[in-house]
Amino acid sequence: MTRLGETIKAARLKAKMTPKALARKCGVSESFVNEVEQGRRILSDDQAQRMLKVLGVSTWAVIHCPEGGFGLDENGRYVEIPGLKLPEGYIKGSVGAGDAFCAGCLYAVYQGRDPRWMLRYAAAAAAASLAAADSISGMKPRAAWVETCTMP
Repeated sequence: MTRLGETIKAARLKAKMTPKALARKCGVSESFVNEVEQGRRILSDDQAQRMLKVLGVSTWAVIHCPEGGFGLDENGRYVEIPGLKLPEGYIKGSVGAGDAFCAGCLYAVYQGRDPRWMLRYAAAAAAASLAAADSISGMKPRAAWVETCTMP
């Protein structure tokens, strides 16, 4: 079972929904849902976000990975940015990158920024955390880490 599959299954159970009911709401087959939950089927980022929205994510579903940042808002608008291009040898550790990305998203929402800006800012925050082996030493003043990243 994959982490995403476990997350979807847990959310489905919490929503007291059967695989068949989830499949019907997502426009996929029941076997598709079962395969996702068991980790035998890989979802696209867009599919994962849409499935999570059906399961009760009410405002935003956001995914972060080396390939990019992906978001789906409450109106079904999908936004994505490519992964950042970091200088050779930049990455010293990955502890805290996901938390930094999440913090960047929350900051952008608090500031009332648009979804694309949010993903770019969050990706830059995650990249800053990669500059050190621990989870906090890479977080320098914002201007320093935003300039380090080649923003899409």
